[in-house]
Amino acid sequence: MILRRSVVDSLVGELMTDPWGLIQALLTTVWSWVRSWGFVALPALLVVVVGSWILHRWRFLRCQDALHERARVVTILAPPTVDPGGAQAVWSNLVGLLRPKLQRLMRGQPQLAWEFVFDHDGLQIRLWVPGTVPPGMVERAIEAAWPGAHTRSAPASSPLPEPTDRHRHLATGGVLRLARSEALPIRSEFDTDPIRALLGAPVGLGVHEVACVQVLARPVTGRRVKRARRAARHLDAGRSTRMVGLILDVITPGPTPSAKNQAGLPKLDPQTSLEFNAQNRAIVSKQRGSQWETIIRYAVATTVPTDMPAEQVARRRQQLRGKAHAIASAFSVFTEHNHYRRRRLGAPLTAMAQRRLRRGDLLSIPELAAVAHLPTDEGLPGLARAGAKAVPPPPNTPTEGELIRPVGISDTGHARPVGLQVSDARHHLHVLGATGSGKSTILARMILADAEHGRGAVVIDPKGDLITDVLQRLPEHAAEKVVLFDADTRGPVPCLNPLEGPKEAAVDNLVSVFSRVFSSAWGPRTEDILRAGCLSLRAVSEAPTLAKLPDLLTDPTTRARHQEKLRVPNKGS
Repeated sequence: MILRRSVVDSLVGELMTDPWGLIQALLTTVWSWVRSWGFVALPALLVVVVGSWILHRWRFLRCQDALHERARVVTILAPPTVDPGGAQAVWSNLVGLLRPKLQRLMRGQPQLAWEFVFDHDGLQIRLWVPGTVPPGMVERAIEAAWPGAHTRSAPASSPLPEPTDRHRHLATGGVLRLARSEALPIRSEFDTDPIRALLGAPVGLGVHEVACVQVLARPVTGRRVKRARRAARHLDAGRSTRMVGLILDVITPGPTPSAKNQAGLPKLDPQTSLEFNAQNRAIVSKQRGSQWETIIRYAVATTVPTDMPAEQVARRRQQLRGKAHAIASAFSVFTEHNHYRRRRLGAPLTAMAQRRLRRGDLLSIPELAAVAHLPTDEGLPGLARAGAKAVPPPPNTPTEGELIRPVGISDTGHARPVGLQVSDARHHLHVLGATGSGKSTILARMILADAEHGRGAVVIDPKGDLITDVLQRLPEHAAEKVVLFDADTRGPVPCLNPLEGPKEAAVDNLVSVFSRVFSSAWGPRTEDILRAGCLSLRAVSEAPTLAKLPDLLTDPTTRARHQEKLRVPNKGS
């Protein structure tokens, strides 16, 4: 009897016997407390809430500003043939950017920005990297995942044009967010390139129009992943994952009576059961690997004169809005268990330039790789490519030394000097390449290396640019040994006498050169005349030159004088 009375007098007993009376008593107690302490407690609570929000906002902006210091943009030049599995390799490798828990709490987690930038010239694929990421880490991951790809790093800049005094900017854009719970995956397996529609959406941009699709992503762990798994459990149990749905579930808990069987369990038809089984398998598959928090932004911008009429400005805005809708519609190919829903983006120019990621949607590595990767279509027009596939040098390739001519630095694999043995360079070395590929630079390196180590070199350049570059960089100790043949010079012209040197060798070399140059009109008689004339000049003159040969062959007086000298024996012999 005592136990039963204690249960009845308890809070649970009052709730069961007189629930409305208990609620009235609680409301009366709360109201009396508010009347007594509300004027002090409510302002203090408001100050705490506002102060916490300001502190959290200040910390977020401070961490984002730290990421922008020394930030860089890595332009990716796609190889001729793109490996479809390279994107997953890149994003799996970049999970290593995840900071320890203490550093994440103090300085935040850095994010990356994969960007497709379209203009009237074509397409550029870029990756924005914060300054906290060590130089070369992302570049090496990209070149390792896509063999033959090249990267070019530059200081970070806005993907959209900057405003000027004479022109104003028109821009429109949006944000793509997952429409359903982030526990549900988007489509990640395709027979063709899924971004083919995205790359074709901005076709036909004007001269001053620029479009950009920005995929912000950062690796996450800890509480962020636990929140996604909790949402997956709610979804599996049939509960809502949003705040409004959770409140409605509290008001009306459990399934409806018509949806129960005789055992009191939810009753599902076979088709619905198959759908839920497939959905559960997709959720489990997404939760297995590493997770990235992502958000997708897109914008289209153009510049117009400040004095443009309002009607034309409105028409241009409509055109930009149509192109932005086409870009957003291209992401419908990822619809499966989940899909993207677009929202309006305020201040597109500022948002795209700041590249801030506050809170996004979780994607697995296969999902992120399907959205952000290099195009796999080989015939895509307007895409900057890396050209021929680069090959790393063999391990036994010479690097540096006195008897090695420097060629350059390897751009594939481990960066190291690449050289050429001086003895190997004498055997018909050919340097081939397109205009602007660096042929003159390689030759200049070899020539300067020869001059530095005291080796001789003959440089013949019809244009003269290579000669000018070499003369400006020659070492001082080689200046007195340089002989310059320049047809435009006004001073004495240096001459090269092919008849100098050993008598028989000089004449043989000269006759051999002429026979090859004039092979179409060459014969035994011509060779005998040239050889006899050169030997005669060497015999009768102390300083024979090739310019005296025409007089010897055509002037009878000169020929007779030389014949007299040849008949008279030399007194010194």
